[in-house]
Amino acid sequence: MFTKYVWLLPLFASVLLYSNDYLNDVTFNFLSKWLNAIKNVYSDLNRKLNIESNKNANQKVFTSTELKKYTNLKDGLYISILGQVFDVTKGAKYYGKLNGRYYNEDGSPTKESYNVQKILINAKEKQFEEVHKKRMFPPCNIEWKPDSGTVVWCTKKSGGIERDWVGVPRMLFESPNSKEYRCACVKLNSKEYEEIKGMIREFPQCPKTSTKCAVKTEN
Repeated sequence: MFTKYVWLLPLFASVLLYSNDYLNDVTFNFLSKWLNAIKNVYSDLNRKLNIESNKNANQKVFTSTELKKYTNLKDGLYISILGQVFDVTKGAKYYGKLNGRYYNEDGSPTKESYNVQKILINAKEKQFEEVHKKRMFPPCNIEWKPDSGTVVWCTKKSGGIERDWVGVPRMLFESPNSKEYRCACVKLNSKEYEEIKGMIREFPQCPKTSTKCAVKTEN
């Protein structure tokens, strides 16, 4: 049912930067605060979407025909993003709303606008959960050599995430029945490990408490 939102994927590109190894405590703390705020938005979505209209009852609402007049630098270059109209002739300046899919003629949000907002909020919540999971189960260091194959190991900085524990390499699956996994450093005496240990498996022929494992591949 979400196929019509495929065009939103570019907007999520910057969101996905969290997967890079340079995540640090500043980023995590920011996302923690952000998630609390976004939950408040979710519980009062109608107020969130109408706040600007309440402040400015005479706000300009463009029609598609009007918007087509501003397509060059001479007359003005306006673009619409999710129903929000911006003048980008000399930089991004908010200019009003576009009557159509996301906003009614009076500037009030449509049902489609609510649906998109919910999708974005759910994406942010999922992002936070993934960031939290990555902090609790940091990626392993990985090295491959032609003569020795693949080796994975854990340190207090592996995965680009500094912490006060090392952990042991484990295969972390997306779900208990999944075939896809990533190498994660696991703190065996943590409650996080106990909560999802059904999705964690040991590397074959690797000592249980070893911080370094040679990954055996099937021929």
